[in-house]
Amino acid sequence: MKNTNLSQLNNSNGTANAAAQGPSTDPISQQQGKKKLSGVALEQNKPTPAEIGMRPVFNTTAAFDVARAATKAMSQSAFLVTNNNRSLSTYLFQPVKGVIEINAGGDFPAVQPFLKAEQRINARAASFGYTVQNRIGDVAVVTGGFYGHYPNHDFYTANDEKTFEVHGDIRNTYNNLGGPNGILGFPISDETGTPDGAGRYNHFRNGSIYWSHRTGPAALWGKVHDCWAASGWERGPLGYPVENQHRMIPIPATDPIVEWCRFENGVIAGDPKAAKIAPSAVISHSTLQALLGNLVNEQFKASPNNVALRSGMEALGVNDYRYDYFTGAVSRAVGFRLHGFHDNGLATDTDFSIDIWLRFELCSPITFTEPVSRALVAILDFLRVKWEGGLPLGEVISGVSEGIHASFYSPDPSHPEIPEGAMTILQMPTGADVRTGKIDLLDVILGTDGDLQFFVNPLTPPKENLDYYFDFGHERQRQLQDKLDSM
Repeated sequence: MKNTNLSQLNNSNGTANAAAQGPSTDPISQQQGKKKLSGVALEQNKPTPAEIGMRPVFNTTAAFDVARAATKAMSQSAFLVTNNNRSLSTYLFQPVKGVIEINAGGDFPAVQPFLKAEQRINARAASFGYTVQNRIGDVAVVTGGFYGHYPNHDFYTANDEKTFEVHGDIRNTYNNLGGPNGILGFPISDETGTPDGAGRYNHFRNGSIYWSHRTGPAALWGKVHDCWAASGWERGPLGYPVENQHRMIPIPATDPIVEWCRFENGVIAGDPKAAKIAPSAVISHSTLQALLGNLVNEQFKASPNNVALRSGMEALGVNDYRYDYFTGAVSRAVGFRLHGFHDNGLATDTDFSIDIWLRFELCSPITFTEPVSRALVAILDFLRVKWEGGLPLGEVISGVSEGIHASFYSPDPSHPEIPEGAMTILQMPTGADVRTGKIDLLDVILGTDGDLQFFVNPLTPPKENLDYYFDFGHERQRQLQDKLDSM
């Protein structure tokens, strides 16, 4: 069927004219009738139900600009025709599955769904103190309904439904994920306070974005979202999500594809069929403390500064997540106090303490597919070296501080993925296979008790049918735990 373009409008005299480009030969155009409007004859086509499927589609806001002008013109007894001799009055704006269509048949006033949506958006924006002049651009058609953009808020409404608002960090995350055209779909709630009183959220047709002061915004969807909801949302054992859900991208694409989301206290992994809470292998707090002591002591032994550690370390605790606007949720850090001395020969030793706080993360190399190996790094979060007694030599204290600092701030050009202030502890294979979609190691989290937890994939690998006979998640956990225990 020929494309139908709306004719230009002549605003100077309140009329609208179009030059017809010859009679249309499509089936709809061949059914013609006559209609009178203020003494002017309009060509009207009356399509059959079977012909409705041939209607052309316009998905642009510009079409509504024409509609507004057309409505005004028709109210002044204007004559509007299209380029195939069919009057504009035979074209309707009708929302169908979230798409605004200009189609044949019916009465022109069906443009009202858009105008009503615009009124709802304007009214809702007014409740936040906005005027129409504050709106940035026109109300636009998006997947699922209509959208109005304002300086600090976005407003969404579907046909004859409530208007929802999205703002702040949640709005930024939503837009970064494609907005209503993205994975989350159309909003179905306002930003709302969480039942625990510590956060905010918006629900969307396919998922949610949750925010708290300590974690910032994070999005999740699908089976992972449903599993978290079943566990008790943010008041459940997992707490808030701390980063957007991640989807493994194998080559070639396989189904099911593993997706997972990291929370304050755990990980949920899922695919299109199911989702489960991930089991973890653990390096205990006491083992982590001993490893740190050995690491620092080895550095002291290699130093020419004649320093060493005394026996015994103190645990300083575990601090909570904190949110950074530029980097997102900053993971927990664990603190230790070490005691050392500088041998001054015949003079009294210089005693000092070292307060050191470390965060732990898995860093991925720069790659377009899921990495087969990730680096476990310790990130220096805080360091203080303090004189505790003996000969007060400032150069000793500063030398120890500078030496520890340098060990964390010595970038390796061959590993640009390692962040500044981080020391690589070991390389950890992930078991990722881009050909099959399999993966073993998902992520690492420092628990509130100071244990370092390594979360493994709980799901059955693609194309395996052993769910009822074999627990792949716990087998992965056992194998990883054996490796960590042998360190």
